[in-house]
Amino acid sequence: MSPLGGVVLIFELVGLGIIAIILVIIIAPIIALFFSWIGKMPFKTVWKRTSIVLLIPYLLFISLALAPDDEGPLSTAFDIGFITAFIIIFITPIIALFLKWIFKTPFKYGWISSSVILLGALTLLSISFAIDASDLSSSLAWQNIAGVLSIIPFIILLGAPPLALLLKLTKNESYKKMWKFSSIFLIGASIILFLTVTIGLYFDEQPLVEEMDEKFEQRKDELPKGNSIDKIFIEVEKSGQFNWRRRRTNASASMVFKNYNNADFKGTVIIYAILNKEIIGAKELNIEIDSQSEESDYVPAKRLNINKKIWDDVELDYSIEGEFKS
Repeated sequence: MSPLGGVVLIFELVGLGIIAIILVIIIAPIIALFFSWIGKMPFKTVWKRTSIVLLIPYLLFISLALAPDDEGPLSTAFDIGFITAFIIIFITPIIALFLKWIFKTPFKYGWISSSVILLGALTLLSISFAIDASDLSSSLAWQNIAGVLSIIPFIILLGAPPLALLLKLTKNESYKKMWKFSSIFLIGASIILFLTVTIGLYFDEQPLVEEMDEKFEQRKDELPKGNSIDKIFIEVEKSGQFNWRRRRTNASASMVFKNYNNADFKGTVIIYAILNKEIIGAKELNIEIDSQSEESDYVPAKRLNINKKIWDDVELDYSIEGEFKS
């Protein structure tokens, strides 16, 4: 930040502070006088509560005004902080009032419990999005973990309540008990589903390994006698598909590596996405393959700049370099 930019920021902070003082010593007392007269309450008590009510949304406004415009960890932190404050200050009190009106739940208990549930859901979604945005998303296991984490909040908040109501009518049990049971049941079913998909994708790799074995048998007389990159076979193909949800898709470049050398290999592989004979995206992967063994990996389509419109027309290619361990 330049010196001039620092001076401007200081003046902005001073101005925001002056506005906060005006809210506390001028606006809040006027409002407090009215409510103390209507509610027959001590002026000092009403003044404190009114000041807090005015300052909280004002601080939220400041957090938005000072939040960085560009993408990055700091901007994301401001976003999460703002959403957290908004949930605790505005959303959960409304939910608590609803619970008190319908189920006679104490307001304080409803506020705390709904805050914990919603903030827990926000945490799971944030972790899921963080995995999607990181290099971990190139791993199928982490893709499935992110998928489970992102779906749990929707199960607890949207899927479990209707099922709990149905079970309450048939089993004559308390709604709270049926909600817990429904949440656990649906989450367990989701985990089993994701595991089934993962196992299915694993068995999809076996034909690729068999195909590489056949190619090696056909070419082994032409290949170098010693250790050579030519004896590392790679099969790259498109797998999965784009779903209707924009953020969640399992479309990816699926890779299987097999090292036919008698030494372990360590190096890098670059996967290319090609459209109309032009490279539109590339992703570099670090690989380590033991002698006479195979490994697999995945690159999400979005990391290769592939979208749903061009998915069917894109071709995949690769390059490899590295060295053998002695």
